Amino acid sequence: MNAVLADAEALLPLAVAGVAGDADGVLVHGPGWHLRVNTGWVLREGRRSSTVLAESGGDGSAARLGGRVSGRTVTALGLEYHGPYGDLLLALDDGAVLEVVSDFPYGEWILSIRRGQGSGEPPVFDLSGPYAADPYSAQLGQHLRLLASGAIGPQEAADWATATMEEDVDFDDTTWQGLDRLAGADLLVGPDTPLHGPADFAAWLREFEQGIAAS
Repeated sequence: MNAVLADAEALLPLAVAGVAGDADGVLVHGPGWHLRVNTGWVLREGRRSSTVLAESGGDGSAARLGGRVSGRTVTALGLEYHGPYGDLLLALDDGAVLEVVSDFPYGEWILSIRRGQGSGEPPVFDLSGPYAADPYSAQLGQHLRLLASGAIGPQEAADWATATMEEDVDFDDTTWQGLDRLAGADLLVGPDTPLHGPADFAAWLREFEQGIAAS
């Protein structure tokens, strides 16, 4: 399991008492703990299986999830990275896995665990997401995606990357290469002729995501 979750692992198992829902998402809860999910979730039959038992979305989201996980026990926790962000995994005692799907910057979740069952006790473990092990890598991934989608322009992306590279930080190779690419996003080969275009921006994003996956 991920070292980030080591303290939470020591508090397992966690009994699932039920699931409540509202307009913003669902709350999976049990004695001394809760998981607030304001983003997507997927319940799978085993971590590596493609069998999807239930998915978030629609008014019946909490009911579908509650009908499947209530009365079960969380036996293991994990983080599975897709790009720079980690999806939270909760393995249940019947072999199913609840995956909280990160959707930065729109989705969010928080896992909170207390030693006792009283709701007034301060939590001994809190983790929120989408979780990024390296915040600079996460911000870079966000800017690359925004640039590739056209949500921000080359100058804005280049200005951010240039300012970030000037900070006193020991960047890893993948992040530094991505920043270097992004810093040149607004270069011109003529007065009105950009050196790079959408195809390059998409290639930079793929290169960065492949680098993260391989690290």
